[in-house]
Amino acid sequence: MRTVRDLSVVGLAVAAFLTATTSAAAAAGEPDPQFSKDGKAIVGFPHHIVKNRALTALGTGNAPVVATSIRRTPDDDPSTVGDRYRDVAVARLRADGTYDRRFSRDGRAVIRIPGTDQYAADVAVQPDGKPVVVATNDGSLLVTRMTRDGSLDRAFSGDGLAEVAFTAAGGIAGVDIAPDGSVIVAGKIQVPRGGASDADFAIAKLTPSGSLDPSFSADGIATVDLASDEAASHSRDEARAVVVQPDGRIIVGGFTYPGDFPYGQTEFALVRLSATGQLDPTFAGDGTVTGDFVTEGGILDLALDAQGRLLAVGDAHNPIVARYDPDGDLDAAFAGDGTASIPFGDRDYAFGITAQPGGKPALAGVERGRDGGDFAIMRLTGAGTPDLSFAVNGLFSLDLLRRSQEHGGVPGGFDLASSIAVDAHGRLVAGGTAGGDRAAVVRLLAGR
Repeated sequence: MRTVRDLSVVGLAVAAFLTATTSAAAAAGEPDPQFSKDGKAIVGFPHHIVKNRALTALGTGNAPVVATSIRRTPDDDPSTVGDRYRDVAVARLRADGTYDRRFSRDGRAVIRIPGTDQYAADVAVQPDGKPVVVATNDGSLLVTRMTRDGSLDRAFSGDGLAEVAFTAAGGIAGVDIAPDGSVIVAGKIQVPRGGASDADFAIAKLTPSGSLDPSFSADGIATVDLASDEAASHSRDEARAVVVQPDGRIIVGGFTYPGDFPYGQTEFALVRLSATGQLDPTFAGDGTVTGDFVTEGGILDLALDAQGRLLAVGDAHNPIVARYDPDGDLDAAFAGDGTASIPFGDRDYAFGITAQPGGKPALAGVERGRDGGDFAIMRLTGAGTPDLSFAVNGLFSLDLLRRSQEHGGVPGGFDLASSIAVDAHGRLVAGGTAGGDRAAVVRLLAGR
């Protein structure tokens, strides 16, 4: 009898597994009902209004961590109301989409530094679950590390805050965690050149204790000039994204503007550095890649797939995705020439990119329409075409405005997805804004 009972349990478990697997495959791109009941979580901060894109990274146990900037309201601080004063706000959710109340008591923390105006630019989570946020701070970047309970980590730079002497590119910077626990930050640095103020890529390496690492480019900061041209004025190189390889080498993406380009036109730009801050000659011959195509905003995000290939997303009237081999060459197996222009719609944008197991890229962005914009996620095949098995012809879009209003949001605004990651089960987790004044996290079933 015991053997029969055990076999029946095994049979039921196998049947349940097969049913779940079949459902997941059939529902690729559908909201996950095990996350906030309908796959969508609205994140608000009492007495505050979200004032920029919200960014999401995944921590231990598939727990989303959301970082954004908030504007103070009269209920919070009557003396400093308005756009002039913004604070960084961080929330941590449980894997089921509810607030993790072990984090700052209610799952939400506000980082307020008197006299500063902070604009969240990127977020990463260390393997030990500690969030690391990089924010603009009146001409510099402020790197904040928090403990797992939501307080400032005093083991990092003494007070949890480390200032880096360069800034973000258009409010966008990059942060990633190196295999040795170092914090890598990318942005831009202003450089006087030829009577003008140009900009170069800037990359900082902070030790796990929050100080600049002197083994990295001698002083902890490496700069790269891609567009210097004595015949051109106001050349600019601005880094907006960074990803660290498993071997510790650092890839930075952004744009280069040589100065003689028409206003608003830039080129994709990539740089790979060694773990000690030198240009890596095994990457495209000199450690740099530029000039593959002209865009409006350069590279906005980077990701590595399981084969070590580099994915980059940017803007050229429609989102454009490029895939590079580990040596820095465009991968001709992707869309024929290594690049794919993604038809979200007319004047749509993609801000984030990741790769699911099997090499399928997924993008986070906005599908614009008459009523503003919708939260959008698109998945491609490994060959660079829309994955028709995902959502509707490869595109998932969602109007979160009504859901935001149900959680106290104000009418107006639009929805957008600004970051995306893959959890341990292959599900897509995207962070962004809902209705323009609330943060949002959406989790989609993976399928195959």
